[in-house]
Order: sequence, then C-alpha cells, then structure tokens
Amino acid sequence: MKKKISMFFLPIFCFILLIGCSEKLSGEKTTVEGQEITYQFQLPAKWEKVDSFQEKFNKKAVFGAEDTRSNSSMFIMIYLKSTVDLKDFPSKTRLELQKRYGYKELDGVYMKEYEINKHKAIKYTLNTTFQEKDVWAHFYYLETEHGFVELIFYSANDGDYKERSIIIDESVETLVEVKSKGSNDSTNSTELEKSNGDTVEVKNANLTFTIDGVMTLLEDEKSKKLVLHYQLTNLGNDNVIPKEIQSYIIAEQKGIKLTPEKIADGNQDLDLRELALASDRTVTKGETMEGIWVYSLQDTSDVVLTFNQDQFKDEKPQTIYLPK
Repeated sequence: MKKKISMFFLPIFCFILLIGCSEKLSGEKTTVEGQEITYQFQLPAKWEKVDSFQEKFNKKAVFGAEDTRSNSSMFIMIYLKSTVDLKDFPSKTRLELQKRYGYKELDGVYMKEYEINKHKAIKYTLNTTFQEKDVWAHFYYLETEHGFVELIFYSANDGDYKERSIIIDESVETLVEVKSKGSNDSTNSTELEKSNGDTVEVKNANLTFTIDGVMTLLEDEKSKKLVLHYQLTNLGNDNVIPKEIQSYIIAEQKGIKLTPEKIADGNQDLDLRELALASDRTVTKGETMEGIWVYSLQDTSDVVLTFNQDQFKDEKPQTIYLPK
C-alpha cells in the first residue's frame, strides 16, 4: 500500500515542480521608441502588446502589454535624460510614492538601487489597487546613455505573484538602448511643454512657485482645458494648500477671465490625476512639491497670467504660449 501511495504522488510532485519553473522570457525582442531613442527588451512569455495602451494606461506611454494568464499589465514611458532631475532622485521618488499611495511609513515602499548593463537602475515595489484590482506595483527607473526609462508593472496579487516578480525583474534587465536619432534638446509634443522656452517664477515671503510646463487638454468635444505644471516650496512657518494659491492667479484670453477647472473624474492619465490631487494637499514648512493648476480655455490664443498684488507685490503679468 505504501508503494502505491508513493507512486501516485510522485508524478503530481513532478508536475508541481514543472509548473513552478515554467516562467520564462519571450524568445522575441520587443522594440519601443520615444524621444527619438529606440530600445529593445524581452517581455515575459505569454505577455502580449496592448494596442490601445495610451487610453488604457497613460497617454505618455510608448508601449503597453498584458499577461494573458493573470490580471497583470505594464507600460513604458521614455524621457530625455537631460530633462530629468537626477539629484537625489532615488530618495525623492520613494518619498513621492509614499505620499501618492498613502503609506504611513516610508519602509512600506520597497526600494532597490542597482545596475543594469552598467547603467544606474532603481526599483520600487508597493501594494495598491489598479483598475479596481489588488496588485503589486513595481516601478523601475533606468538611466541609459541618452534616455531615462520608466517601466511600471502591475502584478496581480495572487498565488503566483512572487514567481511573477522574478520574471518581471529578468524582463527589465534585458532592456538596452539600441539607437538615438535626436539631440537632448528635442521635445516630445505629448508632454507638458515649457512656456516660450522659459519658466514663470513667482515669489513672496511665504512661498515660491515655478510654472515650468504647459499643455492643452481635450477631455471631450466641447471643453478644452489649460494645464499648468508647477513646483511650489513653502518658505514660511504656516502650512500652504496649493489649490488656494490658484485663487491669486488670474488667467485671461483676450481680456476674458478663464475659470479654474479640475481634471475629469474619468481621465485615464494617472500622472495628471495624481498631480491634480497633490494640489489639494497641505505643504509644510520647507517642503517642495509639484502639481497642476487647470483652467478652462476659450480658444487657441495666448494666455496672460496676472498675480494678486496683495499676495505677490510687484509681480508683472506673464504670457503663456499654448503648445501648437
């Protein structure tokens, strides 16, 4: 009887071992391009490209894919290295992820600094929800010769998540820059663009903010919006709420005052939604944050910003040139 039991369980045990070792990379290389830089990497096997990845994940994405065997997905964004502030990037990004996803302790956001193909790489992992599903989010940031690559994987929180995280790591480690056509001064038109090549800096004794990005947003056929990306630092002792600072900024087109707006609830751009939420948060003494202010648009003409003189004495009007 003992021999029969042993023989019965042996093939099952082998089968379990085979299942556990089945995760592997695709034999084909996937090519992605952004900012005139071309990369190649290998997806995990059984992952397939999503055609509508910008609508599904992020409008700045250059590639997206999904696992055909689980509720797991990923997308990639590419930046020019010259446009990324790399000073203290690992610690600042970890702190931003802690705030963005509501972790009380910084240790809740796993961070690893290492190298991929002799270039700096950083990985962050945290538990969150994506599209109403419980997932482990893996954020990878890779510095290459000309670019800076962000890969975000949402791995289903199921019985295979540990094995899946290993093959995801292996997939990211295959990423290589294979070609760069442009210089580090080119601009991706899908990103927030600089206003007239310059920034708008405004300051008083309590705070300073810099408007360093401009984009127009069309969320439906009727309403077009102006999005101003800013960085704000609290110089004073009292807390500051960036949303309230917007009330001291008057935006006009051809003398017509523009109404402060918000991002639509159904907007699928995760970055915009997170930046909009940041404007409602409290900024403490010495803290620097980034966010967006949104206004309605009348047409495609230039926008003039004027600043409340009681709050920002002697600050002159500034013209914002809309991206073409």
